[in-house]
Order: sequence, then structure tokens, then C-alpha cells
Amino acid sequence: MSGRFAAPVLLLSLILALAPALPAGAAWLGITIQDDVTAEGSRRGVKVIDAGKDSPGSRAGIRAGDVIVSANGTPVGTTQDFVRIIRETPAGKPVEIKVMREGAVVSVTPVLSEPPAGIADLQRGLENLQRGRYEQAVADFTKALERLPGSIEAYAGRARALEKLKRHDQALADYSKLIELNPRSPAAYVSRGHVYLDLKRYDEALQNFSKAIELKPDIAASYVARCNVYLLKGLHDRAIADCSRAVELAPGMDIGYLFRAQAYAAKGMKQEASADFERAARAYIDNGLVMARAGRYDEALTRFNYASRLDTKHRPEAYLNRGVAYEKKGENLKAVNDYSEAIRLKPDHAEAYLRRGYVFAQKFEDYGKARQDWEKAASLDPQGKTGAAARKSLEALSKTPKNQ
Repeated sequence: MSGRFAAPVLLLSLILALAPALPAGAAWLGITIQDDVTAEGSRRGVKVIDAGKDSPGSRAGIRAGDVIVSANGTPVGTTQDFVRIIRETPAGKPVEIKVMREGAVVSVTPVLSEPPAGIADLQRGLENLQRGRYEQAVADFTKALERLPGSIEAYAGRARALEKLKRHDQALADYSKLIELNPRSPAAYVSRGHVYLDLKRYDEALQNFSKAIELKPDIAASYVARCNVYLLKGLHDRAIADCSRAVELAPGMDIGYLFRAQAYAAKGMKQEASADFERAARAYIDNGLVMARAGRYDEALTRFNYASRLDTKHRPEAYLNRGVAYEKKGENLKAVNDYSEAIRLKPDHAEAYLRRGYVFAQKFEDYGKARQDWEKAASLDPQGKTGAAARKSLEALSKTPKNQ
């Protein structure tokens, strides 16, 4: 089993303030939030990281640690959901917010205000950062810092944009400023460590990842980041120890299993490596499914891509699910190609025949190929749900005008 590929550097994103205030007259709540995400990638709501000082949110009773679950009666699952609702509320208007706090739902009703100077620049920077417009983001954050000197959020955003632009020295300067402003921020150390890693300055990367672990020893991503450096330095036992701790903290952490598998393989421990490659593939698929169910198809595709490259028993399932994600995105030829690869790897893959038949019929109007695929799916799964779905599709096909 090869089971290896050049794994991407794991990035631990800094917490960025989402202060929704772009449109004229729009509301401002003044809190710092992030998606509340499990180790496996599923979202649980919007977590309040900082309620701000004398902000509309803090005055209404919002606290750091609250998880926002609805606003104005609308459930919120992501920061984008919440930002949109706040933006649509004019300044001076109240907004009813429900938060989960210590296992109980609590209602608060802040009256939103106009944003202070610099917040609009900060928000534009965040939006441009999220959309990949990094040069504009740098300009926005720089302008925000002129009006909000010492803004952690502006330094964090600008550092991230500079990192994306490969302007490493400037990114390091901003991450160092973040650490100066908040020396107990594990995320700032991890982010600075990744810049050093990109520069192949491994010892400095190690120092930063180790400092993050010292500050907060229960973050799995910090251990994985350090494991990656140990791998690159050939310190395989240390890599195994760190990735073992990572998957202990977050059992669904796909990249933790992958890096540990690579360390085992480098030590000639074939059985252990094989088992971890299998675990990595399984975790990539499971995490991809969580993202796909949430409509995050590009992120799901990334996970399925990784799983498909690993030489494991899970490859047919990886191709099947990647095909479904492509289908959801309207990339139908890629979907057909992935279903076909799933069938090549597993000739009795009834579900791959079923889904390929759907694409042939619904997207390409190739009813002959669709019929063949559905007949094959029905024969492979005569008693199961896949076979029943195939027979139902064949029955519907026989009743269409083109097939009478």
C-alpha cells in the first residue's frame, strides 16, 4: 500500500471579529464571533468569543462563551447567517437573540447602534479576505488600523491576507504584533508557526507550535501542526507521539491519522501505517459528508479528494461521494467520471450505477445508458434500497414519451 501524498499544511485560522456594518445605516452589535465547530467539522451555532466593551451586545447581557442559536426568530448555524440578519436590521432597532448558555436557552434583546469609525473598514477587509481578494483586504485592514490602533482583529486579518499573498516578512511582523497585544493567544502562535513552516524555518515553527501547546494543551490542531514539523525533520517518534495526542483529543481528525501513518511508514512499521491510512481515509470521507450535508461542497470535495488519493479500501466510497458533490455543484461530467471510477474499483457498486444512471437520464438525456446502469444496480441489489430505487427509475423511464 502506498497510501501517501503530499499533505497540505494544516492551518489554524485566527478568530476574526465579524462586526457587520457595511451598508449605510446598518446595525452594529460589537461582538466577536466564530462558527462553533466540532472536531469532526459539524457546526453547532455561532460562538461569542468577546462581547466587547460597552457594546450593544454586552449592554444587553451577551457574554463570551454564549452560543447564538437564533436571531429575530431565524435559526443561525453559521457566522454568515448571523451577520446577514444583523445587517438587515437598521441601527436603532432591537433584535431578539437567543443564546445557549450553560445548557439553557437565554433570550437577550440588544438595541443596535451605528458602528464606530474603522469598523466598516474592518468588515470590508474581512469580506475581501473571505472572498480571496487579498490585496484589497490588506488595504482595508491597514485603513482600519489607522482608525482603530491596536485592533487585534485588524492585525489578524491583515496577517492572514499577507500570508496568503506569500508576503512572509510582513505577515510575521503582524503575527508578532498580535502576540505582543495578546501574548496568551495560542492561535497567533500557531499562525506565526505556519509562516515559519512555509519558509522552511523549522526550528522557529517548532518553538511557536510548542508555545501554543504550552498555553492551551487541549487543542488537537496544535499537536498536528507540530507533528508535521517533526515529520519534516525526520523525528518520527516525536511525530507519532504528537499525532497520537491529536487523535486522542479529536478522534475524527483526518490529518492526524495521515501524518501518523506517514511517520509509521518512515519507520518501516507497515501494519501500523496501513491501519492509520485506513483511518485517515475513513475520517476524510466522514468529515466530507458532514460538510456536504451542510452545503459546503467545495470543502467536502477537498476531503473526498484526499481520501481518493489514499490506496485504501475506502477509495470506491471516496469517488462515489466526490461524484455526488460534483453533481450537487452541477459539474455533471466530473460526476460521471467519478461514478465510473468507483465502479472500476468496485464492479459490484450498485449505488454508483444508480447515481450514474441519474446523471445520464437527468442531465444528458442519454436514456439508453441510464437504463443499462439502473438494470445493473437492480441486479446487484435485488433486495435493498438501491435496487428498489433503480427499479422505480426503470419504471418511470418506461412511461416517458421517448421510451414508449
